[in-house]
Amino acid sequence: MALEKPGTTSEFLALYGVGESKLEAYGTIFLEEIARFGGKDEEPVSPEFGPDPS
Repeated sequence: MALEKPGTTSEFLALYGVGESKLEAYGTIFLEEIARFGGKDEEPVSPEFGPDPS
């Protein structure tokens, strides 16, 4: 999820291990948080080391 950064429910559902029940339970909060942190347009950031140098 951290790499794909889904921005829609369709993209969220396309993630491995996510089905209708996880979408219903977690979809809204995950999509809101991903959008809050920049979504797909932001540079990938490692939580331990900062922005990816590549």
